[in-house]
Amino acid sequence: MKGDMDPTDELGDLLKPGPERRHAVVRGLLLVLGVLLFALGFVGWLIPVVSGIPFYLAGIVVIAGASTRVRTWVNGAEGRLSAKNRRRLRAFLRKLPIRRLRERFDLGDEHPAARPEPPARA
Repeated sequence: MKGDMDPTDELGDLLKPGPERRHAVVRGLLLVLGVLLFALGFVGWLIPVVSGIPFYLAGIVVIAGASTRVRTWVNGAEGRLSAKNRRRLRAFLRKLPIRRLRERFDLGDEHPAARPEPPARA
């Protein structure tokens, strides 16, 4: 809903821009890997021991690395969220244990390590 959007919100696109064109073999490998990750996410959905969400996230990031259309779609869908939900999503993504996956996202300057320490009380 556009009414929830904060006009002063300066969050950029969720997925960082990648190279404009990749070699066809690299794009094919990324697409196959992305589909495999989505399949693992589906298996994780069927078997409640393993959560499928990390596999879905990894799959969409890998596929977005192969396709500018998918990257544009993901950034557009994330841009339609309210500012509060966009911040929540980025806070969730900051907690991902895989550093290389986190590096594919533009998580803003609100990283916990970047926050200044509060002054110590005397």
